[in-house]
Amino acid sequence: MEVRPTRGGGRLRYFRTAQIENQNDCCWSIPEYDKLWDMQPQELDPQKRKDIAYKTQELFYQKSPYIVLTYPKLLESVEHVTLGGLAAHPAAERRRGLHHG
Repeated sequence: MEVRPTRGGGRLRYFRTAQIENQNDCCWSIPEYDKLWDMQPQELDPQKRKDIAYKTQELFYQKSPYIVLTYPKLLESVEHVTLGGLAAHPAAERRRGLHHG
């Protein structure tokens, strides 16, 4: 896996101290997390950068800025006939046994 020097990080970037009153809605502030976040794009060695990214994720997991109380079981269904003009992805058709090719 290639790790590029970027400040991307998806939603993990929201949990920096600098994002309090912006995207950091839980006001989570861990100086070590901020430090690791800042170190990653500066590291030129891909393996070291990857290790920093993993440490950042591990710290996020261990310190848990949110307490998740439930994981709702959600099933959404759409009637194909009602929408019309939609085609199932070939992989979905194979799983349902509809693919004849």
